[in-house]
Amino acid sequence: MNILLVSATDFEVAPLLFELEPIGDMSKNIKQYTFNQIYVDVLVTGVGIPFTTYQLTLLLAKKSYNFALNLGIAGSFHENISLGSVFNVVSDRFADIGVEDKGKFRSIFEINLKDKDQYPFTGGSLINNTGTKNESIQKLQKVSAVTVNKVSGNSETIKNLREYYQPDIETMEGAAFCYVCMMENVPYFQIRSISNFIEERNTKNWNIKLAVENLNKTVLNILKKSI
Repeated sequence: MNILLVSATDFEVAPLLFELEPIGDMSKNIKQYTFNQIYVDVLVTGVGIPFTTYQLTLLLAKKSYNFALNLGIAGSFHENISLGSVFNVVSDRFADIGVEDKGKFRSIFEINLKDKDQYPFTGGSLINNTGTKNESIQKLQKVSAVTVNKVSGNSETIKNLREYYQPDIETMEGAAFCYVCMMENVPYFQIRSISNFIEERNTKNWNIKLAVENLNKTVLNILKKSI
């Protein structure tokens, strides 16, 4: 079995790599490992939509995988969610592709620059219909996400995103990963752990260490169930 792990940064995936057996490097940002009977490639794309899109597309043009996992930290729009909670993202959107019209945001789907139901979109969203028998994935709570070019850090932006999309979490790469996987017909899962709440930017309230720790434990269990 060949599995691809995709992370924006090294630190988000670092704890997991200690559990894998290195076998070589495909390139500067693609490392190869084994885990029991599984071959695992780890792609570190860099933070953001364009870097994720390019690096993932480039790799999938060269190599095929049984499925791909995007793992990373995220911000939550819901304060009743505990920091460090891990989720399975089953719906994602490019949240800030569109126009500002008389003080309000309108997406490319709303202004008819893109068909909201043209594959891979469904109602403007990227819906993950990948089925799985993996118990570690099945038990994760499912959430919806928005993907942004800049992390939301002021009340007006946060208010607008909540009203327009009603998302659960926010990332900077998720929709790019989903989009490429769907276009290339690669089964995928996006696994995210909450490091912070979406609020006026205050990194003192963040817990990245806990989020990364729980994220990597979850992905390790997913790999164990894939054997």
